[in-house]
Amino acid sequence: MATLRAAEALVGLPYVARTADCWHLALRAQRELFGRAVAWPLAQHPVRAERQAALLHSVIGSLARPLADGEAPQAGDAVLWLAGGGRHTHFHIGTLLLHAGEQWVLHTSEELGASVLQRLAECPLAGLRLEGIYRWL
Repeated sequence: MATLRAAEALVGLPYVARTADCWHLALRAQRELFGRAVAWPLAQHPVRAERQAALLHSVIGSLARPLADGEAPQAGDAVLWLAGGGRHTHFHIGTLLLHAGEQWVLHTSEELGASVLQRLAECPLAGLRLEGIYRWL
């Protein structure tokens, strides 16, 4: 199981639209921290955040399943959030890590500017609303 310390190697990576956004970081974390190859299912990757989010929402179901009621989250699960509000609501993804009884998330965004590790409980303070936690297929 990957540790928070191992995930620190992926902290501080610059956010770059199309090549190093939240989706790319989630896939990289799966590969480097959990030895899981999750393939990007499409040749194109949109530039604008709302288009990236729509694409993420359309493909997540073919790559991961939502946790069932009562199913405990595990390190490596995908955390899917709703961000923004109104017309500008979009999806955002991160990777769950567990440390000392707390849930942490590795994620990145244009607003953050680089990848960070953040306590899952603190994410609502940044305007992120949990949509669900997903287990990779």
